This record gives sequence, structure tokens and C-alpha cells, in this order.
Amino acid sequence: MTFIDAIHSRPGLEKARELFKRDGKLVLIAPTGYGKTVLSLKLYRDYVQQGPWGGLIHVVPYRALVRQIYSEKFKPYVPSSGYQSLEYIEPKDKSPYFLRDLVVTTLDSFVYNLFKIPVAELNKIYRMVSQGHYYPIELSIFTSIIVLDEAHVYLGDIDEDTSIAPVVAASMFLNNAGVPLLIESATMHSDIVSALSNNILGGAKVVYIGGENKQVEKLREKGVSVEVVRDRDFESSNSFNWRTQLISKDKIIEVLQRHCRSSLVLLITNTVKRAIEIYNEILEKGVCDKAVLLHGLLSNKDREKALSEMNKALSGVIVSTQVVEAGIELPSRILITDPAPLENLAQRAGRLCREKYTNIYEECKKEGPLVFIVKPAEDSELNELKGPYEAERVKSALDSINNILVRHREVDWRLMSHRENYTPFVELLEDTPVVQQGLLKTNIGTEILKEYLRSDATPEVLIDILSSVGLELTRSGFLVNLLVNAKDVCGRELRDLEELETVPIDLRSLLRRRGVRIVETISMNGRDYLRLAVVRVVRKSGENVFKVVCDEKSKYYIPTWAKEISHKEYQGLTTPKVEDGEEYFGSIAITLLVASEGSYVKGRGLSVW
Repeated sequence: MTFIDAIHSRPGLEKARELFKRDGKLVLIAPTGYGKTVLSLKLYRDYVQQGPWGGLIHVVPYRALVRQIYSEKFKPYVPSSGYQSLEYIEPKDKSPYFLRDLVVTTLDSFVYNLFKIPVAELNKIYRMVSQGHYYPIELSIFTSIIVLDEAHVYLGDIDEDTSIAPVVAASMFLNNAGVPLLIESATMHSDIVSALSNNILGGAKVVYIGGENKQVEKLREKGVSVEVVRDRDFESSNSFNWRTQLISKDKIIEVLQRHCRSSLVLLITNTVKRAIEIYNEILEKGVCDKAVLLHGLLSNKDREKALSEMNKALSGVIVSTQVVEAGIELPSRILITDPAPLENLAQRAGRLCREKYTNIYEECKKEGPLVFIVKPAEDSELNELKGPYEAERVKSALDSINNILVRHREVDWRLMSHRENYTPFVELLEDTPVVQQGLLKTNIGTEILKEYLRSDATPEVLIDILSSVGLELTRSGFLVNLLVNAKDVCGRELRDLEELETVPIDLRSLLRRRGVRIVETISMNGRDYLRLAVVRVVRKSGENVFKVVCDEKSKYYIPTWAKEISHKEYQGLTTPKVEDGEEYFGSIAITLLVASEGSYVKGRGLSVW
């Protein structure tokens, strides 16, 4: 029996299949490493290959996860599967219109497509030369099974009200339209799970793979219909001797020195800046024989190299930000992490001791996984280390963990059932506060966006709605690709877009951090415009080639006060200016910003501070 077949036979997934077939909607709560993602393969075979549905769209929060799922879990078993993200993994299998039978996509791409802004035509839509061909996408979505994987990332924090409303609106709209919808997670508070089950999905069943515990009790108190499934085999094989220790910031290097020459250590920070600083310190001091850096401001080529090195490493250290937090599997049993909310810590610990890495898995059974959490010495250090998280939630998580440890008990970071001397992490999660800010605005935005989805309104109308209400379609804001190898490609004709080395970055965040210094600009009449690299498709010798022109300027000049920009301003800053009488030769395939010289350091990433 293969690893995939073994996962398919797990009783929790079989129960999920049974109830999903009956109801067409389901919330699945299962431990990290249980195989939630692989359930999509089974549903694909049941209901697409042999059933009435036209496809399955598997939605995840991060590009790195798209790459791993597509390359390791979908493509080997379904050769016709496709993917959609800003990256080019295998260009021929990119499926921006979701026309493949089995597609894994980023949440950003899914939301844009569902809201009638096809990601393949963003340039045309923002230039107002086309409304985009969104009907084929809608046909594909409405005839597919939709799986929202790692849902805690985009539904877990209610204070993210500017970006959560589109996801909630999308989920309610799809459910009301009768589209089969499966929502999966390992680490969500009962308040969020009950909102999903009772309010968003209108009474969907929750399959809970674990035992009776405080979280299950609270779900039932909230009127949620919970089906608890005990998987004794999984519990037996994943009953590790977890050891958690709170350490001071200055002990990180000492812990690394003890472990990284014989084992692979995963070190997760809350910010890119801190990840690079620690990575540099490790290299300068020669702490580990091997060090790999991964974060969201690496180029596509550097990120691909880092991911490849991560999967091959047997010892050393992987220094990363939250980009590995959801779904990524790593051959490690040792974690060092910055302090974070409880659900984030559980996800980080969930990267350890994955069954696919047989040697590490066996080592975890013998030695047990180790989790080192940095505990700030004082409030000023907490503010330094907490990154994007609320100080109250971080502090609450640390207090809950410390309360367990001082009683000479341990936290079980995987199983959601009780065992001797261990408290399941979900019970600590229930004791930590859930952010409730901005809920009214979320509800108002949700209602407005639901009406838009139900209507025949065009993308131009949506852009006006988002600007006037102050909502975002995605958490990543106004994404734009930044070209970091302009010297190598500008003025050339490329056969393949993979020759472009790019970093996706939020334009609003870039301007807010005064990031204009890391992008090239063009000055004219006392005003600065963004320098754009425009990639056009032209015919040459009977073939399409990509011509890269890097001396175009943006339609709008850079605002002097750029804390907030509207969708229309975003459109103007990423659209090339056309002078009177000028005509474009060839259609625009991509528009990119151009990184200034020295702003990108190979292997380290983009400097935005």
C-alpha cells in the first residue's frame, strides 16, 4: 500500500467522504499531518472522474503550498492536473481559467476569478480596455467541487476585516448556489468553526478527527453538529513525546549549536527582516554546516532553489517566516520559533515529524519532537518579536503554555485527544482570546459583495465598490511583480517567461514603507513615475515570443502621501502611459515594476526596510 493509499483509508477521511457525498458541504477539522489535502484526490476520483461534477478546485493561501501540492500530490497521480499562482512552475499546466479537471490555486487567484476579474487579464481590466472573459471561469467554478484548505489562514482572524469579507461572501454565495464546498483546517477556535458551520454554510456538519475535549464541548454548546471520529491507528503512530521549552532570545544560537550539525532544525521568525538577520548571524558564526533561507520577498528563482534544498536537507537549519506555516512538509523534528498566537504555534509545530519522511518519522517516535519558543524578557522585546500579531494574543499563548509546563505536563502539538501527561493544543487554543474587531464592517462588506456576486455587474463596478467601502479582495493587497533581473532581460525577446526573475510585492505596502527607493522611477515635470517593464507578445518566424521593454512610465505619478491608495490609483500606477497618437505593437502579457540596482540581494531577498 502506498502512502497516498494509506491516507485514503483513514477513517476520518472516509467519514468526511460519506457526509460530503450526502450533504454537499462540510467543515473538516483534523490534525496536522492527517492527509486533509490528499482527500481532494479521492473526491476528484469519486465525483469528477466517475461522477457528475466537472472539476475540483483546491484553494490554498500560499504560493509555496501551490507548488508543493501540485508537484508532489496532484501531478504524479493526475497528470492532467493544473495550477494557478503568480509563479511559473510548469507553464503548460498553468490554468488561470480553472479549465483543468483538477486545479490547485492560491486564494488570491480564486477570489479574483470568482469576483469576475480574471487573473489572466488583470492588465486589460485595470487599463479599462476589457471587462475580461469571466464567463468561462464562472462556468468552471459553478460546475466544480471547491475545497478551501488551510482555512485558518484566511478565516482565522476577524480583525482582518478588509480582506475577510470577500472570502466570507464567496463562501456564502457558493453555498447558496449549490456548489459543493469543503472547508478544512487543523487550528481554528470554536468561535470561528461555529461561524463557518452555522452562519456561513447554513448548518454544515463538522467532522472532527480527535477525541472528546473542551473544543468539541464548546462547539456543541454553540449548536454545531459535530461528528467526532477517533482514529486509533493515527493516534498510536503519532503519540510522540513532545517537549516544549520557553527560551530567551539570546539562547537561539546555543540551541542551534546543540542540534543543527546532527539534525535539521526549523527556525521560524515573524518578520522577513529578523529572518535575514538571524540567517546572516548563523553564516557569520559558522553555527551550522548548512543554512537555507525562505521568505516571501525572495525571487521566484531563489525561492525554488530554497524549497528544493529544504526537501533534501538532512541536517542544518531552515530559517523561514510564516510562509512554511500552512501545509508545507519538512524533514525535521526540531523547531525554534518566535512567539506567536496559539494557532500559529500549532501550525509551526505541525511541520515536524511528517510521515512521508520515514527516517525522521521513526526518529520522532524514539527521540520525540522538540519545540523551543522564544519568550520575550519584557514588553519592549515582545513588541520587537511579535511581528504582525496582536501583543495580547501572543502573550496569552505564552501564558497558556507556561501554565501547562509549570504543572509538569506537556503540550501535544498534533493530536486533538487526551493522553496521560499531555494537554492537546486545541484546549489551549480555546483559552486564548479571539479577535473580534471590525466585525460590523465585515458584515456590511459581506452583504455588499454578496449582492455583487449575485448580479451581472462588471469588474469596473467592483473596483468602485472596493474603493468606496474600503475593502480588499485579498489579504496580500495590490500585488505586483517586481523585476529583479532587468539587466538580463530588458530589450530582449524571450522564448519563455521563466527567464523573468520576479518578486511579488504589495504595492500599497511598498509605498507605505517608502519603498520607492527600491524601484526604478522616471522623473518628468517635477513628478516621479514608476518605471515599468512591459512584456508584450509578438509573432516572430511563426511563433509567439515575449518582448521585454523596460523604459515605459506609469500612467499616474507616485503620490507624495501614499499611506493608502485606491484601486483606481493602483490601476494607474501599474499601467503604462500612452501618449497621444501612440500605438502599442503586440498585446501586453505582463506589466512589472523594475527593481533599483542593489535593492535585491541574491539568496537574501528584497530590502524593504
